[in-house]
Amino acid sequence: MRFRRPQRKGLAKLPRLPLVAFIDVVLFLLLYFLMGSQFAAPESRLEAALRTESKGGSSGSDLVPLVLRITNEKGTVTYTLGERVMTDRAALSLVCTQMPKGGGIVVRLASDAPVWAAALALQVARDAGFEKVSYVPAS
Repeated sequence: MRFRRPQRKGLAKLPRLPLVAFIDVVLFLLLYFLMGSQFAAPESRLEAALRTESKGGSSGSDLVPLVLRITNEKGTVTYTLGERVMTDRAALSLVCTQMPKGGGIVVRLASDAPVWAAALALQVARDAGFEKVSYVPAS
């Protein structure tokens, strides 16, 4: 018995790779590199939201947000903005209109204060012209 293959004359036939598998691999690599690349600009090239240059009469203190604390003292709701203490909407509105608006305002509610007081303070801050108004609930 003869188990050897017959030898052909000339060049040996090269094996053929299936073309479908090659296309799959190329598309997979393309997808991999597209998913791995960054399309957004690096953070070092992003523009800062806060400007340090002063134009007009604005100073660096305009960028600090004001903190309005709402507490309930002996059944009376008090609004504290810095060293000023107010107990009604008219006084709070007057003080808020006098404050610088550049840094915004943060409304902090104490755990014993009613929620309606926070809603009132947020509305007064919006009416006074604050564009950045934040709310911090009781912790």
